[in-house]
Amino acid sequence: MKNRFSHSIIIRFVSIILFLGVLPLLILMAWAVYSSNKSMMTHLEENVMELIKQKAEYTSLQLATVENLMNNISNVEEVINSLREESDTLTIYQKLNIQANIGYVLAGHINLEGIESIDIFSHNMNRYHFGSSLIKNDNSPNEEFNKILNDNQSKNSDVYWHGVMQNFDNPDKYSLIASKRLSYLDHDTMQEIYLGLIVVHYSLESISKNFTDDFLQKFTSFVVDSKGKIISGPNLQDIGSDFKAINDISKDRLHKYDKIDFAGEKALILKHNLDDYGLKFFTFISNKYLWDTQFNSLKISLIGLITIIFFSLIIFYIFAKRILFPIKELTEAFVDITKNRYDLNSQIIIKSIDEIGELQMWFNLFVKNMQEKNNYAIELEAQKEVAEIANKAKDNFLASISHELRTPLNGVISVSELLNTTELTAEQKEYLIVIQQSSDILYSLINQVLDFSKISANKLLLTSDNFDLIQMLDKMANLYSVQAKIKNLNFIYKQLPYKSLYVYNDEIALQKILINLLSNSLKYTNHGQIVFSIKELERTEEKIDLRISVADTGLGIPETKKKTIFEAFEQVDGSLSKKISGTGLGLSIAQQLSHLMQSEIKLICPNPEIAANTDYPGSVFYLDLTLALSKELSDYTSEKTEVINTFSQDTKCLVVEDNLINQKVISAILNKLKIEVHIASNWRECLKLLENNSYDYIFMDIQMPEVTGFELTKMIRDKGIKTPIIAVSGNVVDEIKVQAMNVGMDDFIVKPIKSSEIIRMLNKYSR
Repeated sequence: MKNRFSHSIIIRFVSIILFLGVLPLLILMAWAVYSSNKSMMTHLEENVMELIKQKAEYTSLQLATVENLMNNISNVEEVINSLREESDTLTIYQKLNIQANIGYVLAGHINLEGIESIDIFSHNMNRYHFGSSLIKNDNSPNEEFNKILNDNQSKNSDVYWHGVMQNFDNPDKYSLIASKRLSYLDHDTMQEIYLGLIVVHYSLESISKNFTDDFLQKFTSFVVDSKGKIISGPNLQDIGSDFKAINDISKDRLHKYDKIDFAGEKALILKHNLDDYGLKFFTFISNKYLWDTQFNSLKISLIGLITIIFFSLIIFYIFAKRILFPIKELTEAFVDITKNRYDLNSQIIIKSIDEIGELQMWFNLFVKNMQEKNNYAIELEAQKEVAEIANKAKDNFLASISHELRTPLNGVISVSELLNTTELTAEQKEYLIVIQQSSDILYSLINQVLDFSKISANKLLLTSDNFDLIQMLDKMANLYSVQAKIKNLNFIYKQLPYKSLYVYNDEIALQKILINLLSNSLKYTNHGQIVFSIKELERTEEKIDLRISVADTGLGIPETKKKTIFEAFEQVDGSLSKKISGTGLGLSIAQQLSHLMQSEIKLICPNPEIAANTDYPGSVFYLDLTLALSKELSDYTSEKTEVINTFSQDTKCLVVEDNLINQKVISAILNKLKIEVHIASNWRECLKLLENNSYDYIFMDIQMPEVTGFELTKMIRDKGIKTPIIAVSGNVVDEIKVQAMNVGMDDFIVKPIKSSEIIRMLNKYSR
């Protein structure tokens, strides 16, 4: 185990050093070799290419001289006149005479270097030959001439180069052939009259000797005509044969290091064209030639590299041996720590004063610190358990106090609502208004405390659904316009230009934001006006961007409070002598809800619509919202429809409630709707009534003695009873609602119970 561990450390350490030290040298050497190779190849390519161009230019001058000769011959009058005098039936004397006339003209041209022979073929296919080669006995055009004649038929009077072909009079010899048409202009008909063809045999040796340069002899060069026939090459037997080294010689660009057939190795290919003469020059630089020039420098580099690696391995091994065991001891100690086997009270003995000794010292400090943190973690875990128990107790307390507060409040609000439907004197109505306003304030305070508790615990979540935004905004405006009128304030509602606008979002959360903003402005404004404005910023097929603002002419926000106004329990006036009551939670809750809706409430104070230097500067609270448009509902309706009750007068309801006040409240609401009501105070009475009666609805309290509403619902569902069960509870915790749905309840209403909610449930689950 120890030897394997030691060897592993050495191998890894040496591998890392080699990787960090030697690998860069290898990369650098490879880069140097590559750069040198590339630079040398580029330099060599440029030099060879320049030399090829010079040779090609010289060859071009040679061939241009031949063209000038042919053009001069075609303009000599003696030649033209002699050919014009030729007829179909020539005597030997006449033909010799024409031969003599033409021969006299050409005598001064045949001695041009490289020209083997000049032939003039008349339009009657008579041949007049001048040159070093002897004419055939039959004196008739051969197959090679017919090819030349066919190639020249479509050409103009310019010289046409046919490439390498067999010599007319010596089939074993190849020449570079050029031809030019002879003609004259008939002045009577103004037509060009064909007289014959000049054919020149040009020596291939005159082209090949251009490439006898000592430098070019190191490489393989070819001259190829437009038909792919070899004019000049390293082997004489290849002259006139097809050039097979490259498949497609017409390519403008050739890939370097293509395979060449004649040598069987890779080579650098250079190409140059003489398009005017149909010639192509190819030079192959062998890869072996390139490698030989680099091999010596590469050997020196490899020897140096091997030497460096060898001595590096020796040094690395000695160095690793000296630090191996201390590192091994530390490593094993860390392994024991991770497996909880190390004694935190023990320490490693420091054996040196170098960096290893310093590492051992820091390890001992680490162990000591770890021991302290371990003790702290144990203490912290105990405190966490206490905190979780306290937090759970707080949640249970909030749920319980919410239920206990809402139960009597349910009686106050619901009974006052029922009382409002009776005939009352003016004084009684005034008292009733005080009761309703006080209960609404208490209800709002309870909701704010619960919302703040949810936000603090990160338990408040948005629940999106389709709703009519215009209807909700109108409801808010109508509600607060009445309250503003009571305070003699002018309430201005700047609404959207839609009769109906369905969006997909959390309607309750948006209502809470607007309620807090409008209530805040109403609370701090004693004169002037409140402007509730909804402005459309942008609309697409999928969403609508709105700016919702509430502007007032109230007391405004002091400069010292602007930064903290959205914090919990912050108020404009928090003194004991304050004139306006409140918990300081409204704006904080509204801001947290706006953050959940990906927005933010912003403050402008003083109100820019109010003149400066006034005791009532006012303020403007606004937020920009992006709401998804509902795809299932239309954006416009002709008019708002009135709610129609769909439940029957013969409806029978079972109310399961242990609290006497709540029993009377729900019974009173249902009785006013002409609905028969049966009351069950506990689970036994409930099951007994269900055995003897059939009900259309069951309104069930959740928190009851002995058996809870959840447990009772499960009993009912187990009996196969499908009657809609609506939970009634003062607990508004989201987990309670989810649990209610999971056990089989159909819906959920929150105390205080309002008649509108009862009616909504009756309509929703009517048969």
